Amino acid sequence: AAALQERLGKQPRLFLLAVMLLGLLLSAAISNVTAPVLLLAVVQPLLQELPSDSRFSRALLLGLAFSCNLGGMITPIASPQNAIALVALQQVVGADVSFGRWSSVAGPVALVGTLGVWLLLLLLLRPDRRQVGPASRRTRRAAPVARGRHARGRERLLLDGARAAARPRPAPRR
Repeated sequence: AAALQERLGKQPRLFLLAVMLLGLLLSAAISNVTAPVLLLAVVQPLLQELPSDSRFSRALLLGLAFSCNLGGMITPIASPQNAIALVALQQVVGADVSFGRWSSVAGPVALVGTLGVWLLLLLLLRPDRRQVGPASRRTRRAAPVARGRHARGRERLLLDGARAAARPRPAPRR
C-alpha cells in the first residue's frame, strides 16, 4: 500500500483502481474470501490515517469487496460455485469446459465488471478529491512489517491466509 501510495498518492482515483485490480487478480488465484482479508491487512494502515467519515475509505472498502467477488469468477478454483458449475455443465449439458476456456470467458467479464464498479463508485460516492498520500512515516513503517499492538494478529492473519491459499483443493467430482 505504501508503494502504491507513493506512486499514485496524488491520484486517488487511480489508487482506488489499482487496489481493485490487485483484488481482482489475487482473488482469481486464491479464494475470493481470502483475497480481501489479505488485502485489507495491506491497506489498513492507510485507512487508519483517513478520517472516519472519508468517502475515499468507503469507496476503497467497497471497491475491494466487489473486485474480489468479481475476481472469484475468473478461474474455476477461485470459488466453490465455479467448481459446482463445471460439474453441472458436464453432467447436465455434456459440455466439457477446460480451465483455459472458463478463464477466457470469465476474465473479460470480470475485468469489465470491475471497471464498471470503479466508475460507479466514482460517480456515486465521489471519493475525496484530496490526496491519498504521500505515505506518512507511520504507513511506510506499518506496510512492509506490521508493528504495534496488532502486529501478531496481522502476521497470523497473513500466515493463515497464505496457508489456506496454498492448500490443495479437491478436484470436482465427475
